[in-house]
Amino acid sequence: MNKVILVISVVAIMIINNVGAVNMPMRFTSDVDPESVLSSYPLGELNQTMVLSHHGKEDKKIVLPNRLQAWIYDLSYNSLPKEYILPNKKKKVVYERYPAGLKNIYMLVFSNDGKVIDVIYVSASGVITALQLQLKDVK
Repeated sequence: MNKVILVISVVAIMIINNVGAVNMPMRFTSDVDPESVLSSYPLGELNQTMVLSHHGKEDKKIVLPNRLQAWIYDLSYNSLPKEYILPNKKKKVVYERYPAGLKNIYMLVFSNDGKVIDVIYVSASGVITALQLQLKDVK
């Protein structure tokens, strides 16, 4: 029994040492320039679990023509919690959507191994991608 605990502890320490810290990206909001978010987005570092934790549940999942999965987030709405009391007197929190004043979406594109490899931002003024901005910065 002690050997099992020791092995589990050693494996846990190895995993923690190999993971390393990842800086989470800024969020897309009305007071943050989308280009700032896209140019600093850590492409290739965030997996789907990290994305779900940081961005929340996607509004829609799609499969692109190149067979890569993408998650779409609609910035046209904000979700705000509202508490309701049910007939059985239990409380329930429901997230209601309210117009945010933006007509924009962003799409996270995942590689076959589940890492974010591009972020595509679509607004009334056009389409811009994280990969496009970060490659421009390299040149």
